[in-house]
Amino acid sequence: MVTFLGVALVGLGLMLPTWMIFRAIHAAYTLERRLAQHDITLLHDHRYNIDTVTLGPPGTQILENVQIVMAYPTMQVGSNQGGFDDGTP
Repeated sequence: MVTFLGVALVGLGLMLPTWMIFRAIHAAYTLERRLAQHDITLLHDHRYNIDTVTLGPPGTQILENVQIVMAYPTMQVGSNQGGFDDGTP
């Protein structure tokens, strides 16, 4: 009876660390999957705190509360709207 009680206590004692390790592995896997899918909701997820942005597209601006603003290239359109120069003034 004492052996059974000891084994049961050891089993219960190992359940918490096992669960914590499983949750950490699962959280890391989920984060990596969401990063690979370019999930934009990660920027506003309460579980993650973004304190450093190391890489962004050219023209990216980082504001105080770590909002990322994408700068899209602008196209310059000259006086010739059609795109072809036929030589007429």
